[in-house]
Amino acid sequence: MAFNNGQNAPSSNKRARFLIRDLLPHLFNDEQNGAGVNNPKNYYRQIDYETTFNRKFALMGTSGKFIIEKLPENPEELLRNIIHDCMTKTVEASRNHSIEPDRLGALISSQLLDNDIWIPIRRIENDTVDNILNRFQLVSQSKIEKGSILGQPFTVKIQTLGISSLPKNQSIRGRAPQDNGTDDGQIKSELLIKIANPNNLCLFYALEITRKYVTKELGIGMKDVLDLLKAAKIPHDLPEYDAVEYVPIIVDFWNNQYKDAGYKFRVFVFGRDNEKPIFKYGAENFNVQVSILHSNNHFDGIRNVGGMFGLRMKYCFTCEKKFRKSKEHDMKCKSRCNLCGRVGSEYPCVASGNFYKKCDECGKKYLNEDCFNHHKKSSNCRQTKICEKCGVIWSMKNYKREAEKKHVCGQKWCQICRQFHSMDRGCFIRPLELKKGADYRLVTFDFEATQNEVIKNDNDERRVHKVNFIAATVTCTKCMENEQLWRSPLRQNGNSCAICGNNRSITFSHRPFNRTKVDKQIVTENPLKFFIQWILFELNPQYTTMAFSHNGGRYDMIMVFKEIYMNGVAPSIIRRGNKLYELKIPRNNKCNEVIFRDSYNLCPVALGKLIGAFGLQVTEKQFFPHLANISANYGRTLQQLPPKSDYLYEGMSPAKQNEFIKWYKEEKNNQFCLDEALAEYCTNDVQILTEALIAFRKKFSEISKKKNTQPGAATEGIDILKDAMTIASACMKHFRLNHLQPDHLAIVPEKGYENIDNQSELALKYLQWYEETKGVEIQSAHSEGGEFVVAERYKVDGYIVAEDRAIEVNGCVWHACQKCFGNELDKILPNGKTVGETREDDGKRLEIIKKHIKNVDIIWECEIHQMLRHNKKMRKSFSNYHNKGPINIRDCYFEQHKIAYLDFNSLYPSTIATTSFPVGHPKVHVVPLAEQKVYWTRSDQIPFKGILKVFLLPPPQLDVPVIPVKFDDRLLFPLCRKCSLAYPNGANIKDYRCPHNDDERGWVSTVTSIELEEALKVGYTVTRFYRALHYEKWDENLFKNYVAEFMAMKIHASGFPEGIEGKENEEKFIKECKEKFGIELQREKMVPDQAMRYISKLMLNSLWGRFSLRNTLSKSVIINSPNELLEFDNNKSIEIQSVDELTDDTVY
Repeated sequence: MAFNNGQNAPSSNKRARFLIRDLLPHLFNDEQNGAGVNNPKNYYRQIDYETTFNRKFALMGTSGKFIIEKLPENPEELLRNIIHDCMTKTVEASRNHSIEPDRLGALISSQLLDNDIWIPIRRIENDTVDNILNRFQLVSQSKIEKGSILGQPFTVKIQTLGISSLPKNQSIRGRAPQDNGTDDGQIKSELLIKIANPNNLCLFYALEITRKYVTKELGIGMKDVLDLLKAAKIPHDLPEYDAVEYVPIIVDFWNNQYKDAGYKFRVFVFGRDNEKPIFKYGAENFNVQVSILHSNNHFDGIRNVGGMFGLRMKYCFTCEKKFRKSKEHDMKCKSRCNLCGRVGSEYPCVASGNFYKKCDECGKKYLNEDCFNHHKKSSNCRQTKICEKCGVIWSMKNYKREAEKKHVCGQKWCQICRQFHSMDRGCFIRPLELKKGADYRLVTFDFEATQNEVIKNDNDERRVHKVNFIAATVTCTKCMENEQLWRSPLRQNGNSCAICGNNRSITFSHRPFNRTKVDKQIVTENPLKFFIQWILFELNPQYTTMAFSHNGGRYDMIMVFKEIYMNGVAPSIIRRGNKLYELKIPRNNKCNEVIFRDSYNLCPVALGKLIGAFGLQVTEKQFFPHLANISANYGRTLQQLPPKSDYLYEGMSPAKQNEFIKWYKEEKNNQFCLDEALAEYCTNDVQILTEALIAFRKKFSEISKKKNTQPGAATEGIDILKDAMTIASACMKHFRLNHLQPDHLAIVPEKGYENIDNQSELALKYLQWYEETKGVEIQSAHSEGGEFVVAERYKVDGYIVAEDRAIEVNGCVWHACQKCFGNELDKILPNGKTVGETREDDGKRLEIIKKHIKNVDIIWECEIHQMLRHNKKMRKSFSNYHNKGPINIRDCYFEQHKIAYLDFNSLYPSTIATTSFPVGHPKVHVVPLAEQKVYWTRSDQIPFKGILKVFLLPPPQLDVPVIPVKFDDRLLFPLCRKCSLAYPNGANIKDYRCPHNDDERGWVSTVTSIELEEALKVGYTVTRFYRALHYEKWDENLFKNYVAEFMAMKIHASGFPEGIEGKENEEKFIKECKEKFGIELQREKMVPDQAMRYISKLMLNSLWGRFSLRNTLSKSVIINSPNELLEFDNNKSIEIQSVDELTDDTVY
């Protein structure tokens, strides 16, 4: 937002306001424009609307599909009306089910948006609609060249949650089994102790029978269970039993009953989808674990927990993690013996008798004979050694790749950069070392589904997407080596492939067809079920399956996910918003490893455009009447094509409409048979995708082959289908493989370069006010070195060295303030402790602090608020608080918001090729309080090169402000902080003059030295300087060779530019490319190649994506407990982005 605060004359060069109309002029014309949005429904049409409701999770969802057919003068207001209407309907629908919604999330999706626009689930606020609209406008601004969702079909999904309606306590209930026991397709029956109880006592049958199995005790079933209930005083005639309530009673009874036998029991209750137990209870020092499974409101015993998670898997009940081999288990596990390598509740091994022996081979010393003998029999002795100098046990496998390296004292294995180094050195991105890839199969597939069936009931109204045709093609890394082989049907000559199987092409459909030839047709009422059965269980389990669908992350993969889950398999998922990036089913007891991915993330263009991009010899069947895909058309032959509306004609772009009309006129009078059309259209899509992916894989492997490989190293390049999920990831791998130098590009530590202590903003404001008022310097969380530590144990909020004085700012809730909580000693606080326990712990802590510090001042939160009410200067200090704390590098990174720009050939590549970048780790500089006041107006006054934290004062007038800032999550380019806060939506006030002083106009800015130089040139001023990250090393050639490589490839694949004719001009062009840009061209390679040109453009423009990854990436989990959802909501370190129904009992 640009402001003119009126302190100087108006600018002589006023700039026009930028609105959607200015940004997207191609969508506006005189016929389209209306007079406003007095009647919004005159401008858009609702194509579809669905509602879903899940009472268990108090979840209400609506999904509306719209198309804007003509644009009013104010399109922002029209979109706001549509979103607001959807939100209102969703909230009202939730209330109609007696659920008061208090959380809301939203999502806008369209085929034209690379990523959905989504607002994470958050408390319902007045500005929620504005937040969604702001997200939309930011995305639409970056899509000018591609169009916008305006004028195209788009979907608005709204979700509400009634968090206050969820049960506050966890509940895991069981009763008599339904349908002959638990339906757990993922778990082999031999892993379970199946409970087929005739009553509602499955919980107690599972507990008692599993206990007897573990302790090898004989029993007689029902009588033992009834005796247990009687002894534990538990009623035996309830309709259901809650494990949370009754497991503790049983475990306490066991631990008392069998203590003389030395048993210490602990029960673990597992859910169907969780590696970690959903409930546990028992002795912390347990030596007997009893594991039971809860699924479908029923309990079974578990014989082998590890086996549930895969073939030959084991399970550690201490750290609650699965592992395959003991040597691969966490070295820090308390139930692991580092001397012999065994894992379990009875480990580590304890000293026995007077035994002592040092192993001559590995150097470890043993005090237990069994421990020594096992380490000699197993591979532990050969695989681990102990350093006699520092006592560290190190693994030989970590040095296999670099045999000449050995353990160095002080160095540790770093999980971040995957190498050994000292912890004070910092981490670096490692150059990539390719391993020889294993063979795998490639499955490409496409779905078609009917959408005409609508289900209505008391809870919801939804349109059923019923898959009625699936086409799939199978090939493998072996077959890909022979172009003729992978293009040929396997059954044609009675051939088969050990990896691919018996069929190259296979379909699953409601109806048979004749015109399209495939290896195998499976005609079934449920194509999706049979497809999942085939891809999970019927292909050779020795090989991994990589399954791709184009744009499937928004559609195909979501239906695949739900069907897989219904088969008893819980895949791991990676998603963002409503888009799935990966579904991964690990190899387990019943199925092979299958990885589903979206090919659009590797080739981000429409499927039809892949033909031109890779120069494929395939003809695209462009148009299909999706609305004619209904069961009524099965077995029928129409005498002409379906109407234009069935092809979603109105939702096409103008260019596509023109193309369609031409095609439709030529083809209109041809007969149409849905059974045949589905096969032709779907198999054609799969053929295009298969050809494109194989071509991409081959070309990329050639491109990315490592130059100057060492003997024995992998000679092939990167397998983009297996090794990369996105094109940005593929670019990064190539950069690391062929261009990155060791110990060059730093990895920024998770918490930044100053390991900041958490401290409340109220405490920091109070300490800053105290500092200014008393004229002292206080060591706090924002000081160099962080908070002052007492007795190597306790940190204090503030410490004044000169006075030996500690200042503790206590939050009333977290420290149980006497004024606020009185004598309610049993009241439970948010920290999980009672008031009495909290005061007792604080008293002990304070006693130790007072022994080491002469003066200790304690100020309570309520006392600070009381002071603020009576002290005007203090209020002013608090409102003008400057966050002088450690630099968060992301604070100086703002997403690009493109307004308009002139087209520039290879803008991004040319920029990174000619820019100097910081390398290595920076030095941290914290400016002492006495030196913080500065007055910088020139760029030569900036003392450091890197990132600085300063108080920045903008000029009173500037046509185009250059330094961005976020106020209340709004990105602005202001000239006054106070004005921006006073007018959050902007304002146009005649003769307005800014009334604020310099402290009110300026703000604390984290800014790069490069930007700060430009700001000072146009009139900004720095009045305070707090800290800096100074980079001593810079590299002006960091990306130069990478860009030169792919610019050369692009030019080679494009041929000589227009106007460059004749040998002399061509030689001149080649020479200029070398001298001016360092791009080496070879005349014989100047041959047009569509595939190489497409790949080179992707590589030039996609590398940046991996250098701006967030540390806090989203994680998806499947839950079946409302209480678990409540825990996620209460966890302030977690942001719930979305909640989607998987089944009536589970969400993800």
